[in-house]
Amino acid sequence: MDSQISTPFSYDWVEGWSLSTASTVSDIGIVIALFIAISLSPMFSGEWHNDTKALIMTTRNGWQKTAAAKILAGLLFTLGLFALIAIGTISSQLFFMGARGWDMPIQCIKVLATAPMNVLQAEIYEYAYILLASIGFTGITLFLSALLRSNYASLLASLAVVYVPMAIAQFIPLWAQKLLDLLPFVGWSTDIFRTNAYNLFGKTIWSPFLLITVPVCIGLMCIPFAASRWSQRMKA
Repeated sequence: MDSQISTPFSYDWVEGWSLSTASTVSDIGIVIALFIAISLSPMFSGEWHNDTKALIMTTRNGWQKTAAAKILAGLLFTLGLFALIAIGTISSQLFFMGARGWDMPIQCIKVLATAPMNVLQAEIYEYAYILLASIGFTGITLFLSALLRSNYASLLASLAVVYVPMAIAQFIPLWAQKLLDLLPFVGWSTDIFRTNAYNLFGKTIWSPFLLITVPVCIGLMCIPFAASRWSQRMKA
C-alpha cells in the first residue's frame, strides 16, 4: 500500500500521543477552571464582603482605572496559571514520552477523524483551546463577581457555569447540549478528532472552529459589563 502513494503513511508510537491528546491535555481545563473560580470570584464581590467602599472612594485613580487594574490583574493571573500548568505538563510529556511520532496523522488515533492534521498540531489546538477558554472563563467570573455582593455566591455561580452544564448534559436535548458546549470549558477540545458540526444561518461549521472562538468572545464581552456594574454599585 505504501508503494502506491507518493507520501508513505507513517506508523509510530500511537498510545503515548493518544494518552496526551485524548485525556491529559483535555482534562487540564477542569483544573484551571477550579483555580480561576476560587482565586478571582472575590475580585469585585470582596469589596462588599470586606466593606472597603469608603476606602476605595478615596483612591486617586477613579473607578474606571481601579476596575481596569482589577481586570488586568485577573487576566495576568489566568495567563500565569495557564503557563505554569502547560509548561509542567509539556515538560512531563517530553521527559516520559518524548516527541517521537509527532508527525503521525490524527487518524492513527481516531479513524473517523477528518481534519488533515498530525498529532502535534492537534495538541497545539488543544492548548490553544484551553488558553482561550481560560480567558473567556475569567471574563465571566469577573462579571459574576461584580454582579453579586457575596464571595460565596460569586464562587458558586462561577463554578456552576462549568459544572452544572456537565452534570445535566445527558438529560437535555442535543441542541441544548451543543449550545452549552460553547461556554468556556463545557465543550471538549477533543472535538478535533470528531465530525461534530453546527448549522448556523444555513452554513455548516465544524465544531472546533466555534469551540475555540466563542468562549473567549463571551468572556471578553463580559469584561466591560463587569467594570461598569462594579462602578455603579460602588457609587450607589
